[in-house]
Order: sequence, then structure tokens, then C-alpha cells
Amino acid sequence: MQKLEEKVLMARWKSYKIFKHSGEIRLHNNSLFKEFYFSDDRTLVVKEYKKNKAETILQTNEWTLDFSNKKHYLFIPQKQLSFEIITVNHTVLVLLDTVSWDKIFLTREDCWTDFLQSNKEPVM
Repeated sequence: MQKLEEKVLMARWKSYKIFKHSGEIRLHNNSLFKEFYFSDDRTLVVKEYKKNKAETILQTNEWTLDFSNKKHYLFIPQKQLSFEIITVNHTVLVLLDTVSWDKIFLTREDCWTDFLQSNKEPVM
């Protein structure tokens, strides 16, 4: 396994669900979601949307990727945040908050509507 390159994160990622450590699943929608935006200049902006109002949680270019014990981590020292990167590809990013143990499921902005729609479909 190789160290993850930053360029795979460079996109606007929007959450479509969170698996809480308690076992609860929180489905997100157009008016309730989180957004991680990794811009080309390495600025990371994290926002939380509630009832169509955006709150900027952080904006920084001081973040790092680390590879330790065969796992990838995203560190944001400004807010003392740490996420294990469970998976990342051209569509999906799954982050595990190493404090709350919640798993945040995000997708690239251009795929987000499709993933929100899948939240509404019954599970068989």
C-alpha cells in the first residue's frame, strides 16, 4: 500500500449519510449535510449546512495526510481534528472521525444528487 496523494482529495465533497458510533444512521438531504472542499491551492474549507444555512467550521491550508500502520489519516491541527480515510476513489470518500468514531460518507459534488436519491430507496 502506498501513501495517498493529496490530489485525489482535490474536490468538493458533500455528505450523504453518517454512521454514528452508537449504531444510528443519519441520512442527509439538500438542507442538512457537511461539505469538505479541498481546493487546488490546498485550502480546506469544512462547512455544515442546516436548513439551508451554511456555517463554516474551519478554513485552513494547514492539513496533512499521513500513512501509519497501513492506514491513511487526514490531520487538521488548527482544530485538532483527525480522520482515518477509510476509502477514497473518483466518487466516494469515507472518513472515520477518530474522536467520535462516526463514519462520514461523502461523495463528489457532481454525484451527490444520485447518492441522496439512494437514501430514499427502500433497502431490501
